[in-house]
Amino acid sequence: MLSESIGHEESMLSEPEQKIHLSVAEKLQISPEEIKFTNLEGFIKGDRYAYFFTKQCFGKIAKEPNHKLQLAREVSNTLLAQDLGFDTTGVSLPYSEIDSEHGMVVFDKLSSEDGSAFVSYEDISGLSDEEAQKYGSRSAQTLMSHGFAKLPSDEDATRFLHRGAEGWSQMVDSPESLKNGIDQRRSFIDYPGIVENLQQVVGDSVDVAELAREFSRLPQLIDLLIEHFPKQDDEYFVHNDAGIQNIFFRANSQDGQEPDLMIDFEAASATHYPILGLIRDIQQYFGKVWANPDLQKQFIKGCFDWKSRDNPDLNEPNNRYYLLRAAIELGSLHFSHFPLKRVVQRVEQDHGPGVDSIKSAIDEEREMDLPLSLLKNLPENLKYLDDLYQNEQ
Repeated sequence: MLSESIGHEESMLSEPEQKIHLSVAEKLQISPEEIKFTNLEGFIKGDRYAYFFTKQCFGKIAKEPNHKLQLAREVSNTLLAQDLGFDTTGVSLPYSEIDSEHGMVVFDKLSSEDGSAFVSYEDISGLSDEEAQKYGSRSAQTLMSHGFAKLPSDEDATRFLHRGAEGWSQMVDSPESLKNGIDQRRSFIDYPGIVENLQQVVGDSVDVAELAREFSRLPQLIDLLIEHFPKQDDEYFVHNDAGIQNIFFRANSQDGQEPDLMIDFEAASATHYPILGLIRDIQQYFGKVWANPDLQKQFIKGCFDWKSRDNPDLNEPNNRYYLLRAAIELGSLHFSHFPLKRVVQRVEQDHGPGVDSIKSAIDEEREMDLPLSLLKNLPENLKYLDDLYQNEQ
């Protein structure tokens, strides 16, 4: 019996689970008892990936062809990032097939003894002021130091990068696509009745109509940045999924002894507009920490204070100011539009037009805390950036 091979603790596994367990053990040349899966049953039932740990490594398994391709992409892009000078986790085993159905990748394990990571909004919102200052500053250093990373001409090394076919891969390589994306996201705030209802919810501290007008000026801000940082003949690397969840903060990095690690390069892209790539990564981080406004501010400060050794144009205060203003506004707009889009869809599908139906749709949206936090804090965040800029004049 298969169960006899993998010990009493694993004897409760189904036969498909046992087969995967044994296949991983054989591939890694270790005993099954050394492997701890976190969601093997869920994977058998349809989860995209199965995750496992050993004392030395962390692995992911996929079954569907598209998901296996994503694993191969993540490993290839991680190795490429290493070659570009990124500090990231090591690859223990590149993508490989472990049986006739499943593919696997294995990375060096990042343990709590080596550092810390954030995996939930509760982790982020619960940070103290001191922790927000520390992690915001370190996040900015990690992210900004890897901006404008030029790609090699080796097509094989860059073959798994997303390139401008659709979505954000297109927007980081095309100013016009980005501006069209801005207009699409603005349409949900500009939808008749949305501004009035949001104004009632957030109160008098924020002028929602003025925020909508601010978003309408974003395309002009993008044009201004492109004037200073035009299209390049070479391609540049974009993480494309930056966030505090994708940074591993090393325990011995407080004094700058070792840099923190950027991880998870599955969505990495290529661009001929490195300024758009940097905007994308900053906006992603900023929007994802919506649950902690203090962390947002410390991240803004860290980005503004950072100085480039290789690109002096980025150190010019006007350029840093416009870069960060565009990223802050775009991050607020981008992450706000998801719940607002669902509100508009509810209105059109279920409630019919009218202010009262929009209010009902907003009340039904479970993730309204996200846009409300971003929109309420946007004026203060922009003022904070303004103050940083004025102090440097």
